[in-house]
Amino acid sequence: MNLKYWLPMLLAATTTWNAGAALLSTNQAATSTNITAVPLAQIAAQVLSASSQLQSAQSALAPEPAEASIRDDLPEMAREVSVRLEESARIVSSRPSLETLRRQDAEWQELRDELSDWRQTLTKGMEQLGTETVTLAQLEQKWKLTKAAAAASIAPADVVQRIAALLGEIQQTRQRAQTEQTALLDLQGKIAEQDDRISQVEKTISDARAVLFSRLFVRDSPAIWSGEFWSGLNEKFPGEMAHSLSNQVTELRAYLRRKEGRFFLHGGIFVAVLFFLLWAGRTIRKLSETDPGLKPAAAILGLPVATALLLSLFASHWIYPQAPRLLWALIGAATVIPATVVLRKFIDLRLTPVLSLLVVFYFVDQVRAVAASQETLSRFSLLGETLAGALFFAWLVRSRRLAGASGDEDARSPRALKAGALLLLALFAISFAANVIGCVVLSKLVGGAILAGAYLGLVLVAMLRIADALTATALNTKPLSGLKMVSQHGPLLHHLARRSLVWAATAFWIFFVLGALSIRAPLVHGIEMALAAQGQIGSARLSLGEVLLFVAAMWGSYLISHTLRFVLREEVYPRMMLAPGLHYSISLMVHYAILILGFFIALALVGFPLTHLTILAGALSVGLGFGLQNVVNNFVSGIILLFERPVKVGDVILVSGAEGVVTRIGIRASVVRSIDGSEIIVPNGNFISNEVTNLTLSVNDLVINILVSVAPGIDAN
Repeated sequence: MNLKYWLPMLLAATTTWNAGAALLSTNQAATSTNITAVPLAQIAAQVLSASSQLQSAQSALAPEPAEASIRDDLPEMAREVSVRLEESARIVSSRPSLETLRRQDAEWQELRDELSDWRQTLTKGMEQLGTETVTLAQLEQKWKLTKAAAAASIAPADVVQRIAALLGEIQQTRQRAQTEQTALLDLQGKIAEQDDRISQVEKTISDARAVLFSRLFVRDSPAIWSGEFWSGLNEKFPGEMAHSLSNQVTELRAYLRRKEGRFFLHGGIFVAVLFFLLWAGRTIRKLSETDPGLKPAAAILGLPVATALLLSLFASHWIYPQAPRLLWALIGAATVIPATVVLRKFIDLRLTPVLSLLVVFYFVDQVRAVAASQETLSRFSLLGETLAGALFFAWLVRSRRLAGASGDEDARSPRALKAGALLLLALFAISFAANVIGCVVLSKLVGGAILAGAYLGLVLVAMLRIADALTATALNTKPLSGLKMVSQHGPLLHHLARRSLVWAATAFWIFFVLGALSIRAPLVHGIEMALAAQGQIGSARLSLGEVLLFVAAMWGSYLISHTLRFVLREEVYPRMMLAPGLHYSISLMVHYAILILGFFIALALVGFPLTHLTILAGALSVGLGFGLQNVVNNFVSGIILLFERPVKVGDVILVSGAEGVVTRIGIRASVVRSIDGSEIIVPNGNFISNEVTNLTLSVNDLVINILVSVAPGIDAN
């Protein structure tokens, strides 16, 4: 018995049996329910009500659009899975790279997730059918009793006929419900079959990855110079390559039929982005005539087609789930071309050969990805790429092209470029040598990670340039250009946005390269283990992750407070007529409120019970009696100063025998700048409990007495 074949059928049969048992139990429950016949006087009205109820049930029995889509897509999915299974078997047997296996596993997991969504949709449909079946069973029993009662009471013939006609409609509707249930059960069985096939290939890929990872530094293939390697080149190679390519084309066609709506969506996104970039390009060109600093942005947006194509293709991973390898190769080629066009606008001419080499490498690499199931072709293409890369960077290091290529007067930039070129030279050489001696897995791991990281870096740099140009356009057009904080701090905001984008792109690149090196998963697992490790402080147990989460929450609340106060100071306060010093009080209270809220949120995130704060409050009350009275007194006094405002920032005061201007009101103390430039730290409690002379409390006019000494006998007037 072929268990692999019969297992999905057994699962489907089990599902059918469970559904049938559930249906039988519901029917029995309906039969046992106290259902009575309709009184003779109410039959006419009840027949109309029952007919309306039947129409609603028939509408509910109609297949949902999602179920109809599953019926249409499942055959194509089955054909696509069959082709992919054959290709995956060839890839696994051809000593692929770890990255290739990781991508294969990700593709199968996406297909399995889609099957899981289909299964949930069908389960909901089965539940709805079960509910309608119970309702119809109860309705049928009710009218059977009514028919029997009408016949016993010698009711008119037309009444009996109407009841019989209604029972016929009920039975037809029940038959339709059973047919629909059978169809859904059949679909569930077919989905279970495909899920089982995917589960088997996922296990095979997982085992292959484990074997390859364990043999990373072991010779896994014959050396290039050995006769064993050359004897493997036989006449079957062209036929196998043609068969593999034919399978991938079939797989792509099946995917196109299943996801044809996605391509129309992608085309709509491209057109929308193109029109937006045409408008932005016209706007930024006009602005660059008066502001030379916007000319780089105008140059980037002067390529609307290439820019729109790059932006729309960058989102392909979300638009095309479960895409086959051939489609990814085509999308990758279509992405690199506009990225190269954009980069040529601003890259130094001395680095143009590097860009050209990357483009050539990329197309060769896509051929290698498509031919991943052909071990010989894949190995030869990688061998040629790594040799060409090593020779190119050796020439680049010896030449003078890197000197001043960065356009930066800082001497460290050329040295950094040279160090990067030397690192790439060493990695290409390691990959080439490993390939030659037969460590093909190591060669593919190192070489593939270099090339994939370089391609992604090329696209990300182009994307950063485009994002920078769009940011400049947004900051120089309405409504943002009408904001005072943008007009006064536009360059600063542009710099912060650019730096944030660079950090985000760098983090994404590192995340991708770690995955290409097959160390991302173990590294993430190690970090999770380190963050979950707990330590004991007294009776409390804390983990490093909880501490970092608490710090991150407090840091985030501080950033939110800082940003909000900046917006208030630059955008809100200048538009409002506020009393002198009131804006400072509002900003400080907003700062305190956000920090306190952030503190409670941080405690909740780390799982600290907020009810335990009563214990802290009790400890604080004890501490007040041992020396914290002055601290609390000054803190409360500061809050009183902010609300009552007897003293505010900018006032000229006389306190503790010193005269000066209040420059800051803090949590515990305030700062007063004296006439000679020195700063006096005054506890807030002194302003509340002691006498303070405020020379500018209600008016800003000061009377200054100057003592002048004159000689006796001289008229002082």
